[in-house]
Amino acid sequence: MQSVYDEWHILHILVGEKMNKIVHFIIIFISISLLYAQDVYIVSGIVKTPTGKGIKKVKLTIVNTNGKKISDTKSTKGGLFKFKKIPSGSYILKGEHKKEGSGEKAINVLKENLATSLIISTEPIIQQENSQKTEPESIVTKEDKAINQLPQQRGKGEPTQLTFDETFFKYDANLKILQSEIDSLKSVVRGYEKKQTMPDVSRELLELIKVPNFQHRIELQNGTVVLGDILEESDSTLTLKTQIGKLVLKKRMVIRMDEYDKPGPKVIFLGDPFIEYYPNYQVSEPLLDNTEYFWRVVATDLNEAEIENSGGYQSFTVNTENDLPGDFALLSPENASMVTDLTPTMMWEEPTDADVMTSIGGPSSRPSGGANTLATNNTREVVSYDVYIGMDDLFTDVTPITVQTNSYTPDTDLAEDMMYYWKVVATDNDDGQTESAVSSFWTNSQNSVPTAITLLTPASGEQTGLTPTFSWTESSDADMNDAVSYTLSYGSDVNMMESMTMGSELSYTPDTDLMDNTEYHWQVTVTDLSGATFTTNLQSFTVNTENDNPTGFTLVSPEDGTTIHQHSQLLVWSPSTDLDGDEIEFDVYLNGNSVGMTDHNYFYANDLMEDETYEWYVIATDNNGGMTETNTWTFTVNGENSAPTAFALLSPESEALFNTTSVSFEWESSTDSDPMDAIMYHLELHSGETHMAYDTDQTTFTVEGLMDNSVYHWSVTAHDMNGAMTENSDGPLMFIVNVQNDPPSLSSLVAPIDSSIQTNLSPLFYWTEASDPDPMDHISYHLILTQDIAGSMVQDAVIDSNSFSFEFELEDNSDYYWKVNTLDSYGLETIAPDYVMFYTDDFPEPPLNFTTLLPENNSAGIGTEVEFIWNSTTDPDPLEQIRYQLIYATNWDDSSTYIFSDIIEDTSLTISLNNNSEYYWKVHAMDTDEFVVGSNDDIPIHFVVGTLSIDEDLIPAVFALHQNYPNPFNPTTQIKYDLPEDGLVTISVYDVMGRSIKTLVNSNQSAGYQSVRWDATNNYGEPISAGMYIYTIQAGDFRQTKKMVLLK
Repeated sequence: MQSVYDEWHILHILVGEKMNKIVHFIIIFISISLLYAQDVYIVSGIVKTPTGKGIKKVKLTIVNTNGKKISDTKSTKGGLFKFKKIPSGSYILKGEHKKEGSGEKAINVLKENLATSLIISTEPIIQQENSQKTEPESIVTKEDKAINQLPQQRGKGEPTQLTFDETFFKYDANLKILQSEIDSLKSVVRGYEKKQTMPDVSRELLELIKVPNFQHRIELQNGTVVLGDILEESDSTLTLKTQIGKLVLKKRMVIRMDEYDKPGPKVIFLGDPFIEYYPNYQVSEPLLDNTEYFWRVVATDLNEAEIENSGGYQSFTVNTENDLPGDFALLSPENASMVTDLTPTMMWEEPTDADVMTSIGGPSSRPSGGANTLATNNTREVVSYDVYIGMDDLFTDVTPITVQTNSYTPDTDLAEDMMYYWKVVATDNDDGQTESAVSSFWTNSQNSVPTAITLLTPASGEQTGLTPTFSWTESSDADMNDAVSYTLSYGSDVNMMESMTMGSELSYTPDTDLMDNTEYHWQVTVTDLSGATFTTNLQSFTVNTENDNPTGFTLVSPEDGTTIHQHSQLLVWSPSTDLDGDEIEFDVYLNGNSVGMTDHNYFYANDLMEDETYEWYVIATDNNGGMTETNTWTFTVNGENSAPTAFALLSPESEALFNTTSVSFEWESSTDSDPMDAIMYHLELHSGETHMAYDTDQTTFTVEGLMDNSVYHWSVTAHDMNGAMTENSDGPLMFIVNVQNDPPSLSSLVAPIDSSIQTNLSPLFYWTEASDPDPMDHISYHLILTQDIAGSMVQDAVIDSNSFSFEFELEDNSDYYWKVNTLDSYGLETIAPDYVMFYTDDFPEPPLNFTTLLPENNSAGIGTEVEFIWNSTTDPDPLEQIRYQLIYATNWDDSSTYIFSDIIEDTSLTISLNNNSEYYWKVHAMDTDEFVVGSNDDIPIHFVVGTLSIDEDLIPAVFALHQNYPNPFNPTTQIKYDLPEDGLVTISVYDVMGRSIKTLVNSNQSAGYQSVRWDATNNYGEPISAGMYIYTIQAGDFRQTKKMVLLK
């Protein structure tokens, strides 16, 4: 920039005193404009492959000649890209894509927007910029939030030093443009010095010295004053257009803001120093319509003496025609809306009037003693509005209401449920009128409830299939333009019903199956646009599909809407099946009347009437009342044209079997008695839902790619040129395609079921029927019965039916296993992988005899805590549960003294008994069949608790510790010991390491035969591990030790 300032200095020296002010004025504005304004441009274009295909998602970068990145972006769909705010200069445009490769080219941005293209490739490509396209683009202004250093002046006295903050003002001085302007100024000065005619100053330079007028004056906290127009305003900032560009101010920094009326367009440069060379001036551009202008002429000599034209400013107005008020919109009520207030307030926009008279001037050209501006604004006003309200959009017989504001409220109520139309005519003070568009609304101050509806299907108590169709009658609403919608709710639980929004539909069929054998409840709610509702009562139905209807089927021939040319017609439809295995009969209907029944999928309709149109459909019924109906088709009889003669099918014959999917068909030739009437043959093949058709003029035809394991029906019809048709005689023939033999499917075993008990030793074995993919392949069943899956089978049989009973009886109380393999007629067998087990039990039997263990018979000296132990028993009958009951008494001869325990499943029970008492005991075993068996052949066991003085033999003579029983044991064992005298007794258990495990006895005991039970737990009640243990007794001076083994 130093060279620029040198040029200014030289220019200042060359200019004399008399031009000093003018040159200073121009230089100041040039410097400010060049420092504040930065020329930036748009670089746009397309990035593509060498073949011309646009590529998206290419990473694009613009760098300067030093490699510094200026900007980057990515290409969009079609390879389009766009860079904004690129300063003038020379750059390199680079592109890179993961798959398509990369590329670069040099570009020059020279005072205009640049349109270019870039080719990227995996191979190097040399690219050059050949041309530059431009489009108008406004200079980008500067934005910043720093407001403390704005270049403004405030108050009086010395002007504030003009400083620049790099973060706030970014500029790029165009030295070329500046040099051109300086050269122009030099030419002016040279002409002035030589007193010659001065050359014209460029228009661009004159534009720089125009002083704009702004609408807002804003004072900030730091004293800075900003003049400008507000462009945008947010909660925290103001964006202004100023002399230096676009500025962003924080609102919290503003302490005062004044607003002025903006003046109109300026007159051309008043006080132009070169006006003496242009004594007359013609405006080169059109002035503004509807604008008042002020003008004057000032003559200035070379010594700066001035004189104004006599009379000062003159004025004139540009107004080419009287303008009507501007267009305006009706605001409320909105068009086609509903109002609930019968005296609605109608509102509309206030139109403006283009007829104004605006004076043009500025501070440098106002008359002596005048105000700060010469501009006046005499906007013509709208003085009245005519409001039209009527029942039709032509406003027939409607007298308007005249108001002076942009709203109107009727004095009386409008009619209820009525459509109204309204418009407004605005009139200005020149009687100019503008009419609004016509708008409509309707009144509804009291919303009516939708009318009641009736639930149709399913009816109350009806039994339906899995996807019933819900339907109901239509509702209506008395309110104008009030539509209704329906909500269907249904479910098996009235508290958890599913709701479906149906809109205006009057029926609904669920997409998924409902639960079979379930009662459902349903209802429908009708809702109008205002939220008023009517809800039906709940209605119930039951889903029950025990008997399945025949499967759906369709009509095949004659096709819908065709014309036949004979009075008898073969009606053909696709086969139907019944999932229940029921036999199906088809009832054929013509014009609503049944004409016959058949068990085939075709029927001959005879004696058809000439020129009669028949509606026909077929109903399939099973023998349990299940029914399925086809759709309805039509055909028309027209017998005037002679049909082709009858012919027969030749090959394949009925029930022919093919081991290939390619089949050749042949039939007899048909003729037509009508002269010049040619015959075409129509071959049709049907297999289930598959339908194939072929046309030929020959009597043979080969079809490729038929389905394996399929049964086909084929037929041929002969057609003449006039639409007459003759079907082959004897109807369709059947043939089978079976390329290779496939195994049959497995059956499911039905009875006897797994783990069941068979009381009949000659049970009936029953299983489901199997199927074979091969058509017409016979299936037989191989029944296998065994008592051991791994051993040899007891018996087997091959039968044709799905049930069988052996002639011999099975063994009673035995386990048996059975399964069924399937075989086809070619001996191919499908092996069942698993057996099913059952038991035989011809008659109930009691449990087997069993014995008791402890106390043993005639044992004595037993402690008062007696543990009764006995052996378990079994029952010959399978799956029998055995339970036990202990019976004991002191006098076995008196049954009234028997004491019965609870019935238990265990084989031991501990009971506290009286000391020094004699007891008898036994155990009853009971099975599920209520058989009872007593222990030891129902003989009681005798024992004595403690010692009885009457029997000295019950007191042992010496101390003794007996071996535990049982040993080894799991989980309990009993230890017996003899005490010849009363005393303190301690019995303890140790492991082989000598560690104490449990103390079983530690108390004073009476002399006698004693015992104690151990459940293999320690002193803390915790189970111990398996192994060898040591138990010892200490009674007075007697001590003895023994071993025992615990098993797990």
